[in-house]
Amino acid sequence: MPFAARQCRRFDHRLEASLRRHHRAAQLLLRIRKPVNGVRGGLMSQVILPAEWRSRLAFENEIEDVPRPIVVRGHDYDTGFRTQPHIHSRSQLIFAAVGTMTVHAARGVWAVPPQRALWVPAGVEHAVEAHSEIRLRSIFVDPTQIQLRDVCMVSITPLLRELILHAADIPRLYPIGGPEDRMMRVLLDQLENAPVAPLYLPMPTDRRLLRISLTFLENTASRKSMRDWCREVGISERTLSRLFPIETGMNFRDWQQTARILEAVRRLMSGEPVAQVAEEVGYESPSAFIATFRRVTGRTPRQYLEFGVAQRLRPDGGSLARARG
Repeated sequence: MPFAARQCRRFDHRLEASLRRHHRAAQLLLRIRKPVNGVRGGLMSQVILPAEWRSRLAFENEIEDVPRPIVVRGHDYDTGFRTQPHIHSRSQLIFAAVGTMTVHAARGVWAVPPQRALWVPAGVEHAVEAHSEIRLRSIFVDPTQIQLRDVCMVSITPLLRELILHAADIPRLYPIGGPEDRMMRVLLDQLENAPVAPLYLPMPTDRRLLRISLTFLENTASRKSMRDWCREVGISERTLSRLFPIETGMNFRDWQQTARILEAVRRLMSGEPVAQVAEEVGYESPSAFIATFRRVTGRTPRQYLEFGVAQRLRPDGGSLARARG
C-alpha cells in the first residue's frame, strides 16, 4: 500500500475514534465524509466539521504524535470557557498558572484551587470549566512514565510551578539528551513525587440519586431533609441510605458536606469573602463554616488558598509515586 494511502487510513481511524469520544453527533458527521481519489478519510478527505472539532483534532495531533515522553501545552481562556468532555491517549496534569477552574472527571467534580493541579490518567474522560480568566498549562505524559490509575489532585511546589511555566515555552521536539530534555526529566521526577490531595466529589450513577445530587449542586444552601429529597424522586429513606455509600463511598450527609465545601472553595477562589461564602453554601455562621472547612481539608479557608500544602485526606499524605497501582 502506498505511503500516502497508509497515512490516510491511519488518520481515518484516528478521526473515527476521536469523533466517537465527543458526542453522539459523531456518527452523523462520519456519514457525510466523501472519499477522494479512492481513499476514504485522511488529510485529503473532504470532511465537514465544525471549527471546534477541527481545533480538537489539530490539538490531538500536536500532542499524540510528538516522539517525546512529555509535551507541555499552554492556552489562555476567558471566564465561562468550558471544554467538551474528551479523552487523551496521554496522561495529563491540568494546571492553571493563573485563575480558577473546575474539572469534571471520573464520575466526580474537582474544584482546583491555586497551587494545585489535577492528574487525569490516559483514557479518562474529562471537561474543564473556567470560573475566571485562566492561563492553562497542561503536561501530557506518556502513560508508561507514570502509571497512576486514579484521578487525583496534587500540590504544585514552587519548583514544579517554575518548571511547568518554563517547559511551556520549550519546542515540543526538544533535542534528546540536551538541556531541555534534562529539564523535562527533572519535571517528571518532581511530578512523580508531588503530594496527593484528593479532595473531590464523587457522583452516583443511579438515576434517582443522580437527580438528587444534581439538584442539590444547583443550591448547596438547601435545607431539605432526607425525607424531602426521597419524596421528590420516589425513593425510600432506607434505600437512599443503603445505595448512596455503594455509589459514592460516603453517606448522603457527608456527601452534602463535601459538596458544600467544594462549592465554597470555588467561591473563595473567585474572591468572595468568607462570611458571604458561608451563607451562600448553607452554613448558619462563618465560625461553623470555618470549623467544618478545617475538619474536611485540614486547613482554614485562608490557609487553603494561601499555601500550597496538600490536604491530608489520604492516611499517608500520598504522592503520585505512592499512589501507583
